Amino acid sequence: MTAIRPTEALGEVAVEPARSGKIRLAVGLVALVGATSSAMFTVGATGQAALAGAIGMLYLFVIAVGLLAPWINRAAARLLAPALRLVWGTSGYLASANLRANAQGMATVLTALVLSVGFGGSVWFLQDNLERQTIAQSRDGMLANRALVSPAGLPTSAAEEIRRIPGVQAATGVRRTSVVVKSSTAPSRSAPRRSTRTPQPRR
Repeated sequence: MTAIRPTEALGEVAVEPARSGKIRLAVGLVALVGATSSAMFTVGATGQAALAGAIGMLYLFVIAVGLLAPWINRAAARLLAPALRLVWGTSGYLASANLRANAQGMATVLTALVLSVGFGGSVWFLQDNLERQTIAQSRDGMLANRALVSPAGLPTSAAEEIRRIPGVQAATGVRRTSVVVKSSTAPSRSAPRRSTRTPQPRR
């Protein structure tokens, strides 16, 4: 036996409203539609546009889940109730019943979970994908069937002259540089290590 105040007892047995606000539902659906549209745009875009679309999609999905969390909790409780009863018996049944009864109160738990997974994924996976694509695009951009190199360097007009040769599809001049750092506190400067103009004709 434990002593409990009457007001605390009433608070323990209080039942939350059966329905959430219609405005919250409408705004949540609008955010969900916006997140879906942003996801479709991100799939079809490239570069900085895809990055901006991915970040916008993340924010909109988090907002949509936060607003629609009560309905998501109720639906999850109904769908998972048979499996919870089958695996954990009475404990699983009580867990699903508690989730149905406190769907609105558990909205903060679902929102926090989505926030952690969403932002964690953006930190762990998005940067890795950007780095991998940057390396791949840089490697593809440096490929050429022919390379014209001169130890003394090539004139600026060499690439334009090579482009006018019949059969040449493209020619690009490349200047290789390196970064030299004097000390840990001094500012870094970009100094040419080897100054060359490397037209790259393709046949």
